[in-house]
Amino acid sequence: LRVLVNSNKRLSQDERTILDDVFDASETIVAEVMRPRADVEFLDGSLSLEEAAAKIRELPYSRYPVIGKDFDDVIGF
Repeated sequence: LRVLVNSNKRLSQDERTILDDVFDASETIVAEVMRPRADVEFLDGSLSLEEAAAKIRELPYSRYPVIGKDFDDVIGF
């Protein structure tokens, strides 16, 4: 499949790269990319956009779960 994707000229280079990354992801062990919940930085869903932006500027991560009433109530990312 990888050869077919890479040789398909109807796909843009970006599309081929994305699909190639999908194939590579199948070789990734979930534990390699997971973070223990105690180490996760959550954003409260009630924060204003300005407050959320200020918090993420202080932190080194690229993804933040947005929570509602508690840590089990994830309403977005």
